[in-house]
Amino acid sequence: QTHFQTFTFMILVVTSRVGLYGFDVGYAMLQQKQVEEKQRNAVGAVDGALTSVLTFAVYASTLRVSGDPGFLALTQTSATSVAFAALLFGVYLATYHEHEHAHVGSLHAGPSAVKPASWHPHTTQQLRSIDETGRHTHMHYSGPEIKDCVGSSCAAPAHDHSHDHGHSHTHF
Repeated sequence: QTHFQTFTFMILVVTSRVGLYGFDVGYAMLQQKQVEEKQRNAVGAVDGALTSVLTFAVYASTLRVSGDPGFLALTQTSATSVAFAALLFGVYLATYHEHEHAHVGSLHAGPSAVKPASWHPHTTQQLRSIDETGRHTHMHYSGPEIKDCVGSSCAAPAHDHSHDHGHSHTHF
């Protein structure tokens, strides 16, 4: 029975890595799409530092583990952490959406487009992705309204994305 349990454990570890790899690839893709190119190094440095601290915490916690009860606590903590990451990603998917739209007019097309004052903000990569028809993709918050409250006064958000943008939304 011990060999069967060991083999089952090894298979489950390998299988779990597929899901963790999927989270990692998804996170890298979102980071590339949403973090301004000029700030990616800083974001990557903070990400790497936090990952190193938490990896060290995992290694340090194994020093205090002895026997099956301690190992069970570590595996439960790991599984809970992965479930929490899945929950956070689900909240992200529920509150943000991506859509494609076009800025009408030949002055607005192409990577060297003239940026009129009426345009909404674009990241460097979004400006570069505007094609000759003026089409490009944006990510927007679409969750509940968040108000900027200080004391007893609340201001409306700077830009409300719940209104009609004059373009169709394609959810990815």
